[in-house]
Amino acid sequence: EPQVVDRVIHLETAAKTGCDVLITGEATFHTCVEASATKIAMILMGHFSSERFGIELLADKLRTRFQDTKVWASQHEVDPIRVV
Repeated sequence: EPQVVDRVIHLETAAKTGCDVLITGEATFHTCVEASATKIAMILMGHFSSERFGIELLADKLRTRFQDTKVWASQHEVDPIRVV
């Protein structure tokens, strides 16, 4: 049965625990090479994509807690990285 880990995990630890897929925001080139060598697939979501939902959730919580204050997540923020 798949196990979901909700904390930061290092690639070496992932390999020791039998990890098949490591989902992360970003990774260095050498980390990707090491993952490939240890047969661990990596999903690199990107820094922006992996954090955006957290910003929206935080804005919702702040809006609920401080109802007399206008709170919103930026609608103008965009991922600065483009694939060409």
